[in-house]
Amino acid sequence: MANIVNHHIGGCSFDTTSRYSALRLVGVGTYGQVCSATDNLTTQAVAIKKITEPFQTLEAAKRSFREVKLLRHLRHGNVISVQDIFVSPVDDLLVESFRPVMPIH
Repeated sequence: MANIVNHHIGGCSFDTTSRYSALRLVGVGTYGQVCSATDNLTTQAVAIKKITEPFQTLEAAKRSFREVKLLRHLRHGNVISVQDIFVSPVDDLLVESFRPVMPIH
């Protein structure tokens, strides 16, 4: 299992695996926060989106599922695709948040 590293960026807390470093906050929205990072295995720039409380309501669960499903299947130069998804062990019991990782083109 990968080591979990906690990053505090712009008032937001990101738990990532040790695979990702150099996190910088890109934006904060209604459904979560996005930061850019470097994938230490591929040296590729990636975006990590922390989706908070994805299963709080049925509507939130559907929205989270729909977003991840679409991003996993879309292949286009103007659309970011999902490279990895992980759940922080801190949030694992209640699944309070999960993080899709997408390469930045």
